[in-house]
Amino acid sequence: MTGPDRQPPRPAREGQGGPAAPPRAPRPARQAGGHTLYHGIALLHPRDAARLRRGGPGAGSPGAGGRRALARAARLGLALALVAGVAAAGWHWRAPAARALARLRPGRAPVAVSGLEYLSPAEVLKAAGLGPTEAFFKVDLERARRRLACQARVREARVERWLDGRVHITIVERVPAVLVPLGRLTEADGAGRLLPPLVGGVVADLPVVTGLAAPRGGWIREPGYARALRWVRALAAPEVGLGGRVSEVDVAAAAETRVVLSPSGVRVLLPDEPDDVEELSALRIVLADLAAKQQEPVLIDCRVRGQAVVRAVAQPAADGEGKATTAEGTKPDEEAAGAARDRAGPAKV
Repeated sequence: MTGPDRQPPRPAREGQGGPAAPPRAPRPARQAGGHTLYHGIALLHPRDAARLRRGGPGAGSPGAGGRRALARAARLGLALALVAGVAAAGWHWRAPAARALARLRPGRAPVAVSGLEYLSPAEVLKAAGLGPTEAFFKVDLERARRRLACQARVREARVERWLDGRVHITIVERVPAVLVPLGRLTEADGAGRLLPPLVGGVVADLPVVTGLAAPRGGWIREPGYARALRWVRALAAPEVGLGGRVSEVDVAAAAETRVVLSPSGVRVLLPDEPDDVEELSALRIVLADLAAKQQEPVLIDCRVRGQAVVRAVAQPAADGEGKATTAEGTKPDEEAAGAARDRAGPAKV
């Protein structure tokens, strides 16, 4: 066969006769990124080879540009979604944000006070060293809190900046439990802390504790004070129901506690400690029975457990006559009560 399609004769192989053919140089396969690839072997720098494997510039891969375009589009879509979310949130909260910014007019924020029962907001602001409005970012919160903590009527205080554009003061007051006669009636809380009088001079309607030594340093440390508080709580228990009638608690004697009930001034002798509150229910029964009989006791002895002995009873007088009283009036001392008991005999319930 002759012509352009005729194949040249193959050289004879070694060992089949004839001289061995000289080795041929490898043919270039293709051009990629300005580098020559020989049968898939890149004769280039390792850094360029790594970039070709990743599909970077010069990779010559037809899908590399498409993948980069998709990645850019995904990043752009994510950024647009984020911007849209922030815009929607801003539109939703536009009114509260506008109100908060309006309260911050020229950097001033109103000061709100909460948790008050006895104190007034003006007293709290004065104690904290703050005014009705303060610089929102310049107010010293810790200093104001320390000043409030030094006040006798404040048990706990928090001063905070809120996102509504206000400075909030939250107060937990010391609640007065009883009154102590110290020249004038002074309120004291359950821990024995003496409370200064309010600006208005109002005193709470609480039992008066007598028989105590003079307090020192603004605190009542005497054990009798704690005993008086235990009796006030015991008489206010639902089983007894005399919390609103306790007018005075006398703890001068170590072996007994004397209580005066309002409004008639009935004196009640009690043990030193309220060991069993349920046994005090006999006192309520006696008072209810005497009220039903229109009798006014002047002295009730409850020092014996489970018993209430009426030492003296003022009988109601007939129409047109005054009430029968003793020589000491409606509140006789114990000697007059003993004389009345000897005449009428004790009544036990």
